[in-house]
Amino acid sequence: MDKVEEIEETKQIDKVFVFRTNQSNFDVSKLDIDDDGLKSLSQRTEFPDSNRVKLLNMEELENRKSYKLLNNQRDSYQLKKLRDLMNTLIETDESIELLKKFSDLYDQTQKELKYNAVAYFYHSHHNNSEQFQLSIFNLKKSQILSNKELLMFNKIKIADTQIDPVTGVREIELLSIDDGINLPESDCVSTFSLKNIDNQGANTESGEMETEKEVVSGTIFDAIKFDDLFNDFGIKRKYADNVLKKFQKKKFKLTADEINVQIENSEKVLSNISDNTKLLDAFANFRGSARSTINKVSLVELKAVLVTLKKYITNDAESTTYTAINVPEMSDDDKIILTEHSVAIFAALLENKVIERLLTHEINIPYL
Repeated sequence: MDKVEEIEETKQIDKVFVFRTNQSNFDVSKLDIDDDGLKSLSQRTEFPDSNRVKLLNMEELENRKSYKLLNNQRDSYQLKKLRDLMNTLIETDESIELLKKFSDLYDQTQKELKYNAVAYFYHSHHNNSEQFQLSIFNLKKSQILSNKELLMFNKIKIADTQIDPVTGVREIELLSIDDGINLPESDCVSTFSLKNIDNQGANTESGEMETEKEVVSGTIFDAIKFDDLFNDFGIKRKYADNVLKKFQKKKFKLTADEINVQIENSEKVLSNISDNTKLLDAFANFRGSARSTINKVSLVELKAVLVTLKKYITNDAESTTYTAINVPEMSDDDKIILTEHSVAIFAALLENKVIERLLTHEINIPYL
């Protein structure tokens, strides 16, 4: 069996890229970080324990957060995406532009990051093999440092007799940062390994001479975030489908009274979910936990919400964004009925996102 090559915490990062996945390619820029900076970043970057991550099995997939992919799964969309990104970084490295100013990273007008991911690139040689590795992290607005004042404690050598040798501190310096960003050092989304092995003319099973073999593998630590960063939602769709099936098999129940969900035409329901990324997130992330708000309210309270939603249609017909067909119904035996038309409000109930404005009494459904 192929073995997943793991990125070690102490491995030296060679290059740092920021990227965003488009429909058919990647928008990429390179960060100009000196060797000392790369060494420091390499030492501080943390990775989850990959030994506890199981191999991906689409037939038995549960809504777990992480999974591994081996070389015999190289046709999976995950390894294809990672392989394409690696190709882009290797083949176009010389032409990838350096990130020169903060405005190249952050759109001040839209208040959005132009890139949503960071790739730490590793390259090494071992005997007869050449190995390329990536570790992928999410780049978030919360990591932006803008108009910040930071206290810097400067350590010095003990030989400096002018400084207290016990504290090792020379002075406290106030560092002002106009614009910057913290590079992620934890919460790795994915790692990827591509190894080219020189077989030195070894014979294959067919008797042909094989001079080089390519082996790829990957570990996905955050399945939902991986789909978001690479703009491909295969695992999310599978997770959403699993949730629907658990409702059908009565493994998932709703409210504190544990009522069942009756799904009409599950294929059309799943299709509608898959066509909307926000709906897909709502269903893919649902765990049926007793701690979720929908499972803390009573059946009576849920029924009252559905009545309120229907009354709003009658009282504010001009401003409402939904019709009666969009409101889930209750069956005579107290099952909540999910149809292709009521998916949005059902999802809003799952996530407790049905919003009524106190002053105007307007009702807002985020998925409509």
